[in-house]
Amino acid sequence: MRSKAEADLWAMHWAVECMHNTHHVNVIFEASSEQLHNVLSEPFHHLEFTGVVQSINQLLNGINGWSLNHALQERNEAAATIVVSVTRDRRYQSYMAQHEPAWLHHLLALEASSN
Repeated sequence: MRSKAEADLWAMHWAVECMHNTHHVNVIFEASSEQLHNVLSEPFHHLEFTGVVQSINQLLNGINGWSLNHALQERNEAAATIVVSVTRDRRYQSYMAQHEPAWLHHLLALEASSN
């Protein structure tokens, strides 16, 4: 990867591809990356990422009822905890779930009540 923006785009591509390939609908994607937000909001200002942006958009077209939300990093502690778990424990295969892991339930409940 040549930049954080490129890494963030490929991470989003992976997430969208996983949801598309498993035929999920009504998916809410959430990311705290300013770079990702900027590239996806104004792709014509970031022509170096045209290929991956087009691929993400094609995959999204195959998902009914999707949305992409920008989340502030400090308001997304649960996602940061999952990232640490994935990298620390080398859970590289797939980390998709329909419900939260039991070890994360308390933190998610706290986040939900503060929003």
